[in-house]
Amino acid sequence: MNRLQKLFKIIAIIVLSFIGFIIIDSIFSIAVHFLLNKSGIKVKNYFSWWNFAILITRTCITFLYIKIVFKIVKVNKKSFHTNKKNLSVVILSSIVFGMLLISIIIGLRYSFDMIDSIHIKIISAESISLGIICTLVSVTYEELIFRLFYINILENIKLNDKIIMFVTSALFTVLHPLSVQGLLGWITLFLFALILYYVYKKINFYACVSIHFGWNFISSGGNIIKIKYLTNTDIQLLFSKGISIIVLLTAIIIITIYNKKKNVYEKLEA
Repeated sequence: MNRLQKLFKIIAIIVLSFIGFIIIDSIFSIAVHFLLNKSGIKVKNYFSWWNFAILITRTCITFLYIKIVFKIVKVNKKSFHTNKKNLSVVILSSIVFGMLLISIIIGLRYSFDMIDSIHIKIISAESISLGIICTLVSVTYEELIFRLFYINILENIKLNDKIIMFVTSALFTVLHPLSVQGLLGWITLFLFALILYYVYKKINFYACVSIHFGWNFISSGGNIIKIKYLTNTDIQLLFSKGISIIVLLTAIIIITIYNKKKNVYEKLEA
């Protein structure tokens, strides 16, 4: 297969699978909208039991769609990276790592007066529970698509790892248009996606979900804290996103050095 044919195949796979996700999501959204209107229920808050029910149903439907596609194209289950060895340790350490990354960014922004206000909401067991489960289901949905699905579907056509890393990270970035502010926002998301790709390949899917959960739970306030950043001017935005980029680049460098040393020790022991 020459480069042009491979490029065409990559584009075809991404476009067709993306259309599939859009169709499923659209049908699901129309059905939910119809049922909510029919019953007179209004979901005003993201962190609510009704929204949790919507999120978990959408995630389950997406998972079934992925399983069907994998069965059709005969994706090898061994490549799913769902190893459960030391799972509790992996999950806890990954959550801490994700929380630590975003906490360092928030801490640096706060120390450089980049935060306007921090508002603590009324804390209850219900608000904390909703913050946890809604965030967890939301990131699981994204990881099913961007890591489990796209990485495996592209590996199935024997693509180079670096190409898969770039393509999946770029997809994750461009499909988060509401989460970014300018070019630096795109770069921040892309670097975070690179970390998630690396974690998926080197550890497992659960670690990937856990890091993403830790990051989102702190960055969104987890239904407990609301943080208002100062990004009203170009300088403030540049400085704020610049901090994120520096922290993520540092994390990538540390992870890369650690992995190289680990590989050296493993070869010496062998």
